[in-house]
Amino acid sequence: MYQNRIKKLREILDEKNTQAILVTNATNIFYLTGFIGISPTDRESALLVTNEIAYLFVPKMYEQKARNLALETSGVKRIVDHERHSLLTHFCEFVDNAKPVLCEALDLTISEYKNIEEKTKITLLPESGAIERLRLTKDADEIEALAQAVTITERIFEDVVEVLRRVDDISELSELDIVDSMRALGRHYGADGFGFDPIVALGANAAEPHYVSGNAQLKTKNCLLLDFGFAYNGYSADLTRTIFLGRADDEFKRVYELVQRANEQCIAAAMPGVSTKDLHRLSVDIFSKEGLSKHYLHSLGHGLGLNVHETPSVGPGQDSILESGMVITIEPGLYFAKKFGVRIEDDILITDTGNTPLTRSNRNLVEIV
Repeated sequence: MYQNRIKKLREILDEKNTQAILVTNATNIFYLTGFIGISPTDRESALLVTNEIAYLFVPKMYEQKARNLALETSGVKRIVDHERHSLLTHFCEFVDNAKPVLCEALDLTISEYKNIEEKTKITLLPESGAIERLRLTKDADEIEALAQAVTITERIFEDVVEVLRRVDDISELSELDIVDSMRALGRHYGADGFGFDPIVALGANAAEPHYVSGNAQLKTKNCLLLDFGFAYNGYSADLTRTIFLGRADDEFKRVYELVQRANEQCIAAAMPGVSTKDLHRLSVDIFSKEGLSKHYLHSLGHGLGLNVHETPSVGPGQDSILESGMVITIEPGLYFAKKFGVRIEDDILITDTGNTPLTRSNRNLVEIV
């Protein structure tokens, strides 16, 4: 698996007529080797991929973890430093000083870039998105991990709905209580953990697409928006369902049915060769016909994989063509300030002939009565 990914990266090196690429983005290093540290902010590894050998640089505290990966089977040589201070400069020993080396322009800071220039004789050539382009289409192992992440996430959604149906008094629960329940269920079902900070939003809070869950106590005659996804083997699901606590009124039902229609029509239209910009435009047109497009506050969706937001963006700002093997979200939504919001999100795999939904949970309105 990793050997094949590194092979594809070497093809890019050949196309660019360069000797190597210095990989510093932790997610990209995981994609190419399976190694990941525990800190989301510290530099804990670096990877040099040359035309012949790949070198993974790790501090001594990660030596055993790197050994456990059996990197040699993927053609990766492990280089251990005692501390982290030379992770970004040790690579110079394994390349020709007279030839430039690609680096990840979207990841290296200016200070790190200058540090490499000052301490080595290497010329760095910033490159944007080479590995991310490889990650655009998922291989069989990635699809399997994503499918498992989705299965766990949907199972937890079903469990949360069941808890809400059975609890004697929902006002005893808060948004954060639901988050805590999800977290415990994720551990129970074998997830890595949340793939991103979950959103549990009651009533008017659901009118903020990226609301931060708080201590709001649940109460009837309100919607409850749940946007969350659990990770499995590093790959994250992304599911949104909007349920109603009690019997929904006609206004909410009308909005919900419109968002559901947009969701289902956009899923049906997603297939190889379709422009992401056109797919987003379809969702806008559906809302515009009802005079509600001003309440549509975001893009239709995004790519999904090791990061919860990946290329391609399914919106007006980036025009990509869907290809078989891409995994994207379809998540139309309508938001009414100080009242409520409705979003329905599914994860789909683009196939040779159309798409296969990875999420399979019911999109029909769930009422907790």
